[in-house]
Amino acid sequence: MDMMSDACGFIGTLIGTFLEGEVFLTASIVGAKLGEQSLLGAIIAAFIGTYLQGWFKFYLAKNHGRKLLEKSSRLSKKVDSSSQWYDKNPVLLLISYKFLYGVNTVILLLSGLRDMSYAKFALYSAIAALIWLSVFGGLAYFCADALLNSFSAIGEYKYYIIGGLIVLGLIVWYIRHQRQFKDCIEVIQEEGYKSAA
Repeated sequence: MDMMSDACGFIGTLIGTFLEGEVFLTASIVGAKLGEQSLLGAIIAAFIGTYLQGWFKFYLAKNHGRKLLEKSSRLSKKVDSSSQWYDKNPVLLLISYKFLYGVNTVILLLSGLRDMSYAKFALYSAIAALIWLSVFGGLAYFCADALLNSFSAIGEYKYYIIGGLIVLGLIVWYIRHQRQFKDCIEVIQEEGYKSAA
């Protein structure tokens, strides 16, 4: 393993976990087991990537959340139906939001809309990222040997399979976030035009 492949692995893991999460974390751990990058680098990059993802969504919620809800009736309905649930258990939901598929963006949106302080969010988000990394990183690490044994049976195709996992991760991310991403861009553009006028 050289410095270049380690740096590329670090950057790839950081960007991948920022965009999607579990698939990229698994691919990074398997890559570390193959000796393509350092395991510590993969873990640090995965933590930073998933932590930044939470911060990005929280920041958007704090600064553009109300406009986003006005723009997206689907998201507004999800927020309305989750509000009472969130208000009863905000801390529990924030430290477990990475495992609550389908509502994790709503939980971050509610955190921003409820005027949670940046310091509190920083703490809860760090705890959530550490729990997520421990669970999925641990599973990936201990299952990597089984994956690698399977890969040895298919020999030269193992890198294509890892690449396929990465492409699959990008497709999953795109499908899950494309509408929300478009709504966010439209809201930010509208507010940018108003401030420029």
